[in-house]
Amino acid sequence: MPRAGPLRYWPLTLVGVVLVLASGAAVVWGTYHLIDTESCGTLTTQECSSETGLHILAVVAGPFVGGAGGILLALRGGTLWGWGRREKRVADRVARGEMPEPTVSRPSVPAPPLPPGPPATWQPSVSAPPEQTPIERLQQLDELKAKGLISVGDYESQKKRILIGS
Repeated sequence: MPRAGPLRYWPLTLVGVVLVLASGAAVVWGTYHLIDTESCGTLTTQECSSETGLHILAVVAGPFVGGAGGILLALRGGTLWGWGRREKRVADRVARGEMPEPTVSRPSVPAPPLPPGPPATWQPSVSAPPEQTPIERLQQLDELKAKGLISVGDYESQKKRILIGS
């Protein structure tokens, strides 16, 4: 069932809400008056009031009318409580050409100026890491293989590279 437009959505919503509230009020009204009537008719000599049938009808039919209102509320969007409704993802809508590709832009905020002060005196030290011997590199490679961090194929290729390079 297609989704309801605004001309169908709001009337269905209003009718559904009225039916649900009216049926709830009818059930409460009928139950109250049936309890107030106590017993009448069958084994007692007390006669039932003329409205007792109406009270019984309100209690029995009220849930059905409320259910009809609930169904109207459920169907006002086109499906039953959204079941079966597939919302289109943005990527699908862009692929079909239904909408342009969204862009994200950030406001350009300039960085605050640095306070005046003495120039930086730190100089990075450039030193090469100590060279490892081929035996140390092979031991490190064996540890990586034992821990399962590299595959057997990678282990063999690296081992060959170390042995050829030495």
